[in-house]
Amino acid sequence: MKAAVLKLIWKLLGRKKLAINRETCIVCGKCYKLCHHNAIEKSGNGTYVIQSDKCMRCYHCKEKCPKQAIE
Repeated sequence: MKAAVLKLIWKLLGRKKLAINRETCIVCGKCYKLCHHNAIEKSGNGTYVIQSDKCMRCYHCKEKCPKQAIE
């Protein structure tokens, strides 16, 4: 229930879904370690992917990415 309420709040505030730009990402794993909601997972090819259904759009990963690869 809490997750659904947060998602609605983010949507109302205009928070967009996040994605990792694979061309800019240096695969440092900082976003993965920072995500409190386990929304970032390592894919089979070694890159990271944001799971939209788990993402609470807190933007911690985006703010801390050293290469601004999260859009």
